[in-house]
Amino acid sequence: MRANAIIATILLCAAAATARAGDNELEAGGETRALRSASADALTDASLGGGHFAYARAFGELSPGLELWLGGGLDFGGAGGTMFQTLTTTIGTFEILATARVRYRLYDHVLATARVSAGSTRTSLEIDDGMGGDLSDARWGAIMRGAIGLDLATREHATWSAALRAELGYARATAPELVLQPSTPDDGTLRLPMTESAIGHLDLSGPFAAISLVCQF
Repeated sequence: MRANAIIATILLCAAAATARAGDNELEAGGETRALRSASADALTDASLGGGHFAYARAFGELSPGLELWLGGGLDFGGAGGTMFQTLTTTIGTFEILATARVRYRLYDHVLATARVSAGSTRTSLEIDDGMGGDLSDARWGAIMRGAIGLDLATREHATWSAALRAELGYARATAPELVLQPSTPDDGTLRLPMTESAIGHLDLSGPFAAISLVCQF
């Protein structure tokens, strides 16, 4: 899915030959978020890996050389792990975000960038006991993100430009309380003692690193 988003961005860049450069921006890439909370550590020792796809539009300059971009995007991620050496866990996220970004050209092909994002995130958890018993739940909550980074302009044309963007940031998400329930109708077999009981609040906040392909047209 991540590769498809990047391919779509490349195709849209190629189709933008008649557009005015700089007014619109498409971004696609991948990211990794380190999970630091005790609730996440109990489910997995892996980082939350995923991708994102975003659109933004230029809204002028806040000061000479300092550009303002406003837009939104979608982020998705997942991680797997084990509990008690026998239960397989799968964590998933899906985020809908509104974003404000500022960019400033440092050198000919290097720009500094900073952004803040806020929106909704869907947190899901599935636990498999390996014997056909699946328990799962998913809840919506709020999320805020902040990041700083650099854009390396790889192609600058009269009608479009392309760049590689590298960012470091932090995501702060609400920790929803998940109540595990059978993913399939109960056939009466007792598999997991935690069926339909609260597993607690799952906090997926943490620092992240992202790299993206950016096209402006």
